[in-house]
Amino acid sequence: GIAPATWGTIGPAMNADGLMITLRLLHVFGAVLWAGSVFFLDRFLGPAVGQSGPQGAALMRNLLKKTPFMIALPSAGGITIVTGILLYLRDSMSVPFFAASATGMVYGVGALAGIVAGFIGGHANARIARKILAIGDAAEAAGGTPSPEQAAELAALTKKMIASTRKVAILLAVALAAMAAARNIYI
Repeated sequence: GIAPATWGTIGPAMNADGLMITLRLLHVFGAVLWAGSVFFLDRFLGPAVGQSGPQGAALMRNLLKKTPFMIALPSAGGITIVTGILLYLRDSMSVPFFAASATGMVYGVGALAGIVAGFIGGHANARIARKILAIGDAAEAAGGTPSPEQAAELAALTKKMIASTRKVAILLAVALAAMAAARNIYI
């Protein structure tokens, strides 16, 4: 075993405590970036983009194409999900009947909400974002201004993105509430 004097240290061979701290930090910081970005998009940026017509679509295109947003958001979501699964597995293996406990079930609900949010964000929103970029690129190649058809399609895609982002935000709110409450639920 590990001598008590080395518990919680991170050395050449990271012990279980160091690993858990690292996983938990990655999980929390990933969740902050992921959920915070989604909440900002849902409550502030999405509605402003939706009300701004072609200028809003251009802003969204710039966000998606000229910043690391398309890498940062899915990366944060992926890190959060993977580290969350590893933390849950660790608790399941070290605490008898963890998954059947109230704490384990609440963590499970939060995990499921987070995984579904990741799936929606990673598939639906990413697909919509790629379409927005393709239309913007086509409009730019044709002179810079979207045609009326392209503008209509951009507006429809923006509306879909706003609705999909709302679903992700709700699921992430459920996940965050479950994670915050789970350690304090004893039934």
